[in-house]
Amino acid sequence: MPHARGLGSSSAAIVGGLALARALVVDGTERLDDQTILQLAATEEGHPDNVAPAIFGGFVVAGRTGERFFSVDAPVHADLRAVAMVPTQPLATEVARSLLPEVVPHADAAANAGRAALLVTAIGSHPEHLLTATTDLLHQDYREPGMPDSLALMHALRSAGHAAIISGAGPTVLTLTTDRDASSLLGFCPVGWEARELAINRRGVQIVA
Repeated sequence: MPHARGLGSSSAAIVGGLALARALVVDGTERLDDQTILQLAATEEGHPDNVAPAIFGGFVVAGRTGERFFSVDAPVHADLRAVAMVPTQPLATEVARSLLPEVVPHADAAANAGRAALLVTAIGSHPEHLLTATTDLLHQDYREPGMPDSLALMHALRSAGHAAIISGAGPTVLTLTTDRDASSLLGFCPVGWEARELAINRRGVQIVA
């Protein structure tokens, strides 16, 4: 998993370390269940957005209530998969976040909330709405100065009807699709970038003996 590409490598490392520590202890699962790992991992990472799916797999809706983090499983369409286009140059999350404004228009925030709700349905049962559901007004375009090539690629894919987004803080471009033939997507990948066709991992963290 490439570092500083918006693919959740720090969360995967945290969850992997906790799961490995649990596996090395007698009765580790009983002493440290997945919900406890979620609390520890999200506290270390600062949010549950990436650690929750790393623990539980699939598609989850995660957040925080008071001092507790939560994660709720959501369905994933059987044909859904992703294509990641990974650039050679990294971008630190701190740099990407520094490009965001402190205040955003109320209309943009309201529109994003509606798109987030639609995304749950699109991923679960109506993938024909993925392009609309992945429209973002709060994060991606603000970060264009830090990853102009990624934004150009994302807009090119979306203009062609593909549900492309900036993955995490970037600069990887991720496209959600149900098309089993990814050749039409791979043709967009810039020279020197790495294209990866990814299935949805529905099992989460596992110890492989």
